[in-house]
Amino acid sequence: MYYTGSMNNQPVEVLNVWSEDNPNGVYMPYTTGANSEKSKLLEYYKISTAAISDASYIRLKNIQLSYQLPVKRYLKNIQFYLQGQNIWTITNYFGLDPEFVSTGFLPPLKTWSFGVQLNF
Repeated sequence: MYYTGSMNNQPVEVLNVWSEDNPNGVYMPYTTGANSEKSKLLEYYKISTAAISDASYIRLKNIQLSYQLPVKRYLKNIQFYLQGQNIWTITNYFGLDPEFVSTGFLPPLKTWSFGVQLNF
């Protein structure tokens, strides 16, 4: 977990910041790391049990659909296809991605591709 005021990707949960208006907030006020008191409080939070999360998940990782249309004239057939990766994830994990825990990089991206294949 990075400092919540730094230029890094953060989970949406870090918006639940403690303040006078939100005394039940879980996270300490934002800092870039320059405020030593806030930095120390963040370190205490990171080593506490509050920073532990259930990392179980269910993910639809890959899917491919295709349809082949027979053609009698100049072509043998035409095939239409659609492919997707990292389509759907169910998890209670509060980080960016339960499968990708390395820091400094984006988690796996959702990608779609589609096309037409002509067979002569």
